[in-house]
Amino acid sequence: LAELGTEATVREMEQGLGPLAKMLSIQKALRAVPVIELEVPTVVLVGAPNVGKSSIIRAVSTGTPEVNDYPFTTRGVTIGHMFEGAASSSQGQGQGGGEKEGTGRRFQIMDTPGVLSRPDEERNEMESLTIASLQHLPTAVVFVADLTGLSGDDKSSVLDQCEVRRELRERFPRRPWLDVVSKADLRLVSDEEHARNLESFLEAVDSTAPPSTKGGTVEKRGEEGFRASRDDVLFVSSLSGEGLVELRLRLGQMLMRVDVVLRDYERAQLKARQQLEK
Repeated sequence: LAELGTEATVREMEQGLGPLAKMLSIQKALRAVPVIELEVPTVVLVGAPNVGKSSIIRAVSTGTPEVNDYPFTTRGVTIGHMFEGAASSSQGQGQGGGEKEGTGRRFQIMDTPGVLSRPDEERNEMESLTIASLQHLPTAVVFVADLTGLSGDDKSSVLDQCEVRRELRERFPRRPWLDVVSKADLRLVSDEEHARNLESFLEAVDSTAPPSTKGGTVEKRGEEGFRASRDDVLFVSSLSGEGLVELRLRLGQMLMRVDVVLRDYERAQLKARQQLEK
């Protein structure tokens, strides 16, 4: 009788293994879907393909996006977190070293697929995901540029990157904005070519800078554009750690501006609900 009972149990388990395996597969897939909390201040990194966005995410947050040397490495959104009060010592910052956690508030850092300079109707699904993230989420923006010639795509030259920046900056002029030049430890072109690339990018930054606001700040509800000029451009290296301390500080400042807007929005929503309940 014991053997018959064991055989019956095995048969039942084998018959139910298909649905169970499917459920486990679905559960695994759901765990991989990034969770974006709308009430948490967020900064999104954008730029052309393979300019170093994912490496920066790894260096300053808990996010672990894939890093490879080919275009469109990032095929979806990756979310990392920063914490207010995280240590900002210059020790061990390269390749994601250094402290990323603190005892303060939590902020979201979003890695997005690369964007090329072309009309929306010609964009692939990955590019459209990046544009949708900017359109529908209350975020600050970090535009990442690579002036080394290593971006890995024939449509991601320095001039192409400048055009992508112009399109995005004009499309989202009121977002807190920071321009970052990545791979600052590399110099793979001649000094003359590097100087030309740098000047082209700085001119692109200056050409789309909104009128300066008092103290370079943005008003709470974003009526004034957040000023971004060549003097604000930050040079960083995820490998050597150059500029990462300053980047964390700048990200914190931008995220606090987003936090002000979110808190104002929450109060406005609460006030509207209270009025409806009267």
